[in-house]
Amino acid sequence: MEKKLQSKTAEEMAGFRAFEMLRPRKDRLCEDSFAVHFLTGPWVDRCKKPLRAKFYLWVVNLINPGAPDTVPIRVRFIDDHIREGVKQGVEQLIILGAGYDCRPYRMPELENGVQIFDVDHQSTQAHKRHILSSVLDTLPGHVAFVPFQLEKEGVAQSLKDHGYDSNKRSLFILEGLIMYLDPQAVRSLFTFISGNSGSGSSVVFDFLPPGVVDGTIQNRGGRNMHQWAKRKGEPFKFGIDGHDLPGFLSGLGFHDIRVTTAGACRDQYAGGGLSRRKASPLFSFATAYTGIA
Repeated sequence: MEKKLQSKTAEEMAGFRAFEMLRPRKDRLCEDSFAVHFLTGPWVDRCKKPLRAKFYLWVVNLINPGAPDTVPIRVRFIDDHIREGVKQGVEQLIILGAGYDCRPYRMPELENGVQIFDVDHQSTQAHKRHILSSVLDTLPGHVAFVPFQLEKEGVAQSLKDHGYDSNKRSLFILEGLIMYLDPQAVRSLFTFISGNSGSGSSVVFDFLPPGVVDGTIQNRGGRNMHQWAKRKGEPFKFGIDGHDLPGFLSGLGFHDIRVTTAGACRDQYAGGGLSRRKASPLFSFATAYTGIA
């Protein structure tokens, strides 16, 4: 992402979450009433005129089948893991590459007892804080904003300076993140998580196969996604196959590693209006634990 510019992909993801709120409640995969506040330009017009939103989704599905529905599927998968984590006693939630993630303000489970760290590039984060200050009466005190560039700085000291406690049970969210980091940064990030979090801590994230990252995948949607990221100025840098992920993570100190596909999650959530939703065959999701479970 270029210096002093807000992430374009963060706005696009917010757009898909805002589109979800245009659906009847029974047909929604996730809920995010904050997403619409981060939209500009044509995104605003699409949300005001649902037929335009529907047409846009149709076009995106032609280019990359299942991609629009995969965004709310991913949100729901991560939300479910957060809810389970809170039940298990998570004390800290760290949202890395947070973008316009508004879970601290929309999820009741996070209102009490969980310290939250919103970690992202200072330009995107400053814009986010500006928008939130116009939507909320006050920003909650249990959310710490940590300006940070994941590929250029060591995350440990920045988090510690903002109150992070490496002995507490923590949950790390890496939503739509690791595919934008170079391999060494990804390895360093997972190494930090496994070595600097309390017993029972976990990480939840999504990932893409190497062919989407380097553009060699035969799937037309995957090639289009590769080009889309390049046009946004935020090219993909890291990919891994699902069958290789457990070995990669276990070598970095993780256990109880679970991998699923966006399609499997869609099938799990299917029912009523959700049975018509599609999922991209390109995306997979994972959870993993560190320390003593």
